[in-house]
Amino acid sequence: LGGTFVRRDLFVPEAFHTEYGLEAERHYFLSLMLEEPRFLLAGGAVYICSVGREGNVSIFPDIYRREWYFDSISEFWIPFLEKLGKDGPVPLFVQVNCMFSLLSRLLANKDNQNKHILSDSERDDFFILLPQALRLLSDRVIFNQDALFPLTSTTGSYVLYGILKYGPDFRFTIREEGGETWLAAGSGEDGRPVIVERMRILDLAVDAAFMEYREGVLHFDGVINPALHYVSDEVVMYYGGKKYDLEYNGSYALAKLFGMSVYKMYPFSVDLPFDGRRKTTLELRAVIGGKEYPVSFSYRSHYSRMSDVCRASHWCFGRKKEYMMTRSADPSVLKIRPTSAIGRFGMETLLLLQMFLHFDMKYWQFIPVRLMYHLSRPILKRRQVWLYFDKIYKGGDSAEYLFRYAMKQNDPHIRHYYLIDRKAPDYKRLVNDGFRPLVRRTILHRLIFLHADVM
Repeated sequence: LGGTFVRRDLFVPEAFHTEYGLEAERHYFLSLMLEEPRFLLAGGAVYICSVGREGNVSIFPDIYRREWYFDSISEFWIPFLEKLGKDGPVPLFVQVNCMFSLLSRLLANKDNQNKHILSDSERDDFFILLPQALRLLSDRVIFNQDALFPLTSTTGSYVLYGILKYGPDFRFTIREEGGETWLAAGSGEDGRPVIVERMRILDLAVDAAFMEYREGVLHFDGVINPALHYVSDEVVMYYGGKKYDLEYNGSYALAKLFGMSVYKMYPFSVDLPFDGRRKTTLELRAVIGGKEYPVSFSYRSHYSRMSDVCRASHWCFGRKKEYMMTRSADPSVLKIRPTSAIGRFGMETLLLLQMFLHFDMKYWQFIPVRLMYHLSRPILKRRQVWLYFDKIYKGGDSAEYLFRYAMKQNDPHIRHYYLIDRKAPDYKRLVNDGFRPLVRRTILHRLIFLHADVM
């Protein structure tokens, strides 16, 4: 509402209802817009505001008030929506404003942002109240079918919204439209499921968290995101045209709200027999209703071997780096083939060219790092490289204890490196103890990371 100007003849101070507390201003403006739905948008204007507004997860003062979590919903939003709903569908602009308001409460207490305003019992009461408001909103708004930026959420968050509105048995479905297969949920005005933030099934990427090759076996660790889990019957991998089932190794918390785990990712691993004698492919498919749909690979982890940014990113493996994995034009397919020194040089040159053509210092700064990686290999790879890190902003963590133990073993075949920030209070302590900590964000840090055999 910041930056909103009201015509003088429409401004009626008596219309402010102080009984709505924190929501008195919102009630006034929404009521005015319902009564006089005419406005001009100054799209070229620049509005600068130094006041914390709802949606700002750090400096909005009402974040620290209990009534923002309870009274605003129970005393304003629910009665307001119920009243409007008696005369027909609640106008979309009101629904969007409400959903943004509800999301602000969740985002302000997500993961490490938890403000610790609510006790455990109050948190439980909040998650009883929240579904009551969600059930008064359309699925078009809850699942952001129009892909409105203020309502943008993670796929895991949409799982949470669905469970809160429909209960623990909630599942996504699919919708075929425009030659694409879309992630869908709930029901729209036409009776069909609404498309969730314009997401295709292909876009529900599986994170290629880590890959390694040992003794004829290609090991793949991946993570399936919550939305894909809640829409598919199973996810399978095809290697060389043969189907392999994924072995799930337990779920772990991905996101917390008010200190409580709310949705999870689903990690898996699969071992693939590899002979390396011919070109082959690695493919992902989601099985939905007995039909298979392609699913993309993504490379979000810093140890994913490849990158989402450059198509020429690649991974060479084998005792003499005689095999190469590359991306393909189809994001659901990885290519594997034998390679040579010439092949590696050609792909590396293409990768450096793509990094340069971004014309962005964020990518340019890693071009010399990449070159130094190859130049330093004969020196740093004389022995195995083991990298230890945990909190980084301080020492005294489990990684430091493991590092100290490993150093005492005096294995001549291994170089050990402990990563820490130079400004960390424990950095000088480690130096005084005779260690040479690996300093975060230095060139050496980048090189050790790239050369590391074990992390």
